[in-house]
Amino acid sequence: MLLGGKETDFDGPEDVREYCYANMDIDVSYAYKYSNMPLEPELYAKIRNSFIPSEAEALTSVIMDLPIFPVMLIAIFIPVFFGRMFSDGTIRNLITSGHSRGRIYFTSLLLAMVIDTLMMFISVGMVALLCLYFRWLPPVWLPVDLPLLLLDLFILYIVSALCIAVLFVSKKMTATFAVGFVMFAWVLFPFDATIMAVVIKSYTCTANENREFYDNVKEKGMVSVEYSFVLQDYNLIMECDGATLEKRESSLKPAVKNSLIACIYSSPLCASHSLKYYFGYFEYRLTKDGLVGLNLAVDVLWMLIPTAAGYLIFRKKELI
Repeated sequence: MLLGGKETDFDGPEDVREYCYANMDIDVSYAYKYSNMPLEPELYAKIRNSFIPSEAEALTSVIMDLPIFPVMLIAIFIPVFFGRMFSDGTIRNLITSGHSRGRIYFTSLLLAMVIDTLMMFISVGMVALLCLYFRWLPPVWLPVDLPLLLLDLFILYIVSALCIAVLFVSKKMTATFAVGFVMFAWVLFPFDATIMAVVIKSYTCTANENREFYDNVKEKGMVSVEYSFVLQDYNLIMECDGATLEKRESSLKPAVKNSLIACIYSSPLCASHSLKYYFGYFEYRLTKDGLVGLNLAVDVLWMLIPTAAGYLIFRKKELI
């Protein structure tokens, strides 16, 4: 079979829809636990010898890219649709007719978020159709896909909150377009991935100091290796039969490392970019070990802070 222009030993069906775990008599949940947790040797070998990229990895990649098009649309829609309320005097008329500024502000934000939600449902529907076509079985009962989809939705809410805040404070469509463009670029390009790379590459380990780990791996095989994500270090460690491969000695000074990690975790796209660029095989661990949950909490702050600031400034701002 040709794969990437090269001949491989994989003797499977030519139809890509046949490359799914259901056809291998493997519970789909193990697609997410593979390379994350110890599995039975026979099960591990069956998954390892399957077609790569697996459906689990491919599905995660699709989910990570879901917000791109909706973010672009909302970044255009808000300044064009809501911006006209300022340009044609609608805001002034609403206020003089008795509507409170709070009601106008939060109704606008709510409408934007309803549109965000509808666009997200449409995107998820397209993914569902994709899964049906390729005969994939996304394990929605696992703590992986649903939190990642919620992160995608929160990104749309953040863009809406920022754009609405900037529009109601500045009353300028150009400023709102600029903020929307920056957020779209942030979703599309990994601005924060450079900081992630600095932290990840700063970790070193010495084989001699971890001889027990390597001896256990040699005896029991990679099938016995379990990965864990350490939040305070932004790093993965490996364990095998009680022995740990420590990769937590950083060449960075503690103050520098902690500052960079704080910057990473303050990003609303922390989990998405971590999975997309550095920890793509470990979505199960990053979800189970708290990175996705932390990112969800940070995203809530990204929604609340600009909303509160935008409303407070708009409430006191004179309409010219």
